[in-house]
Amino acid sequence: VYGGKNIDTGESVAIKVIPQSKLYTWQKKRNLEQEILLLRELKDVPRVITLHEVYSDSKFYYLVFEKLFCDLYNHPRVCMPENVGKKVFREIALGVKTLHDRDIVHRDLKYENILVSKDLSVVKICDLGYAKKTNGGTLWRRHGSAQTIAPEILKRKGYRFEVDIWALGCILHALLTYRNPFYREGDQLDDLLWRIVKNDRVPLSFELSKDAENLINSMLTVDTNMRP
Repeated sequence: VYGGKNIDTGESVAIKVIPQSKLYTWQKKRNLEQEILLLRELKDVPRVITLHEVYSDSKFYYLVFEKLFCDLYNHPRVCMPENVGKKVFREIALGVKTLHDRDIVHRDLKYENILVSKDLSVVKICDLGYAKKTNGGTLWRRHGSAQTIAPEILKRKGYRFEVDIWALGCILHALLTYRNPFYREGDQLDDLLWRIVKNDRVPLSFELSKDAENLINSMLTVDTNMRP
């Protein structure tokens, strides 16, 4: 992703450059086309990144977005006191609700896909490359990142919006503790995924408020019907 400037307005923008050589399968091309369609549908919707323009040449696609300070993973205050973390989390959750209200499951919510302003007053969801509308049905394709993937996806079960709620639980846990709820030092990828399937969480290293702890527990339950 490169920084740029709109020469007409002076607005700073972020330009995502995608080599066409990386779109070597029908599915990869379809994912990009689907992401662009969803972003255009969601243009100027609060808490979702705005796609301004799309350009292409013989070698690259150029997606021009509004520019924010950084993603949540790289923000200096990546671990926050609860009073700050709950405000950031509220914005993330409202952004996810916006997607779900439009029948869209994100399927890859994580720190790196949450963009924020420097003062954390602006929070926006980005990277809809794996996002998909359910059209009233069940999704089956395995998508997601290890740190926030839901157990039903790992078990190759059908799923819907509940996988995003699980990811929100992982994000809130990390916001308040700076730890993934399932990762133990020395774990390999298979260890982490096994702990997710078994819901074998790392004990909290310090005390959270009862409200925060209850909310995390409600989102990180294997029973999808019990998630909020």
